[in-house]
Amino acid sequence: MCGELLADHEHGGEFVVIDGTHIAAWANTRDEIENGEVEGASWGKHEGSFYGYKVFLVVDAATELPVAITMETGKRNDSAAFEPLVDEFNERYDTDDLQAALADAGFDSQANRDFCQDQLDCPLLTAINPRRSSPLATIKDEIKELFKEHGEEIDSPYDALERLPQEQLSEYGVSVGSVEETYIFQAIKERMHRHLRAGVERVFSRLKSFTGLDRVRARKENNVETHVVLSAVALVAASLTAQRQNKPGLIRSPSRLI
Repeated sequence: MCGELLADHEHGGEFVVIDGTHIAAWANTRDEIENGEVEGASWGKHEGSFYGYKVFLVVDAATELPVAITMETGKRNDSAAFEPLVDEFNERYDTDDLQAALADAGFDSQANRDFCQDQLDCPLLTAINPRRSSPLATIKDEIKELFKEHGEEIDSPYDALERLPQEQLSEYGVSVGSVEETYIFQAIKERMHRHLRAGVERVFSRLKSFTGLDRVRARKENNVETHVVLSAVALVAASLTAQRQNKPGLIRSPSRLI
């Protein structure tokens, strides 16, 4: 279903956004949660502590459609969930036009970048995870201030590199070898495309409001996962219906279509 919608959008299939959210487990009593007795659920952290599951999405940035979805237990680390999610996406879609995958700092690792390049033949552009080192925290702040002050003047990563402190850049090998392959170069590219990541939050919002993703009333893990997958299918089906009914304004407003 997504293929038809992507094909009709000028920039469909060029950029994808990877992100995750959480859903709470449902139980009959509080004791079941406190004792960890709900099948497949566990305690995790996402905007605070929760007991339940994590849902991970690949969203097409141009159409704001969920093109791949997986569910994990609540304690699953975001970075560890990356490979099965990318595999799910890669098995279902032609990625020839894909220019980059975007993600937040939770997916920032060299292993994920290598896997994305190998499987999707495109770079993974993540926000810098400042916890990895103090120099990274410093350069993250420098990039943030740079785009705050000169964002409208920056048309390429090279423009940004010229404005950053050279002594910091030398720590990451920017002055030698292929600059396009350096960590900072990729971080600048992520910052230039960060606006594309905003759509994934809107997709999560639609999944929760339109399909009840935030109030799953199932106890068995397989039933919860079925609800998760069907939520994405319902969202895509509503968008496809809007397109076929020649109502493009409703493609991102499924509740108005019904």
